[in-house]
Amino acid sequence: MNTFRYSVFSLITILGMVAFMQINSQDTPRLGKDPVKKVIAAMTLEEKAYFVTGRGMRIAGVIDTTNPSTTPGGPVVGETKDLVEGAAGTTYEIPRLGITAMVMADGPAGLRISPNRKNSNDSFYCTAFPVATLLASTWDTDLVYRIGQAMGREVLEY
Repeated sequence: MNTFRYSVFSLITILGMVAFMQINSQDTPRLGKDPVKKVIAAMTLEEKAYFVTGRGMRIAGVIDTTNPSTTPGGPVVGETKDLVEGAAGTTYEIPRLGITAMVMADGPAGLRISPNRKNSNDSFYCTAFPVATLLASTWDTDLVYRIGQAMGREVLEY
């Protein structure tokens, strides 16, 4: 009887390993190599939820339930110091799909960053542009376009 159990266990283990190898040997789409639609289709529902909610800022004592062992603090709206001081937050990485973390800026009125950088005595300020509802009330699409370009230049320069 023990030999039978051992044989069944061995068979199940081998079949599981074969299935795992087949799943991992399939070409997983990668951002930058495959169409975005294919990469999105390969994302799990959980990955999609993490991707759109982001990581927020880290607050001591708040547990990040998505990765409690490696990430101090939890996803909270505010600012982060993960990659860019004073940014509004970051997205989660999905390495298996080639998706890297991105820095988010709270930018309805321009780029929000910390004016101070490590190893620099200079201050780096950004323009506080009028908010979108005010710009929309002008009905001046050329003005809105030019402000969008100016915001983009500030992000690029920063």
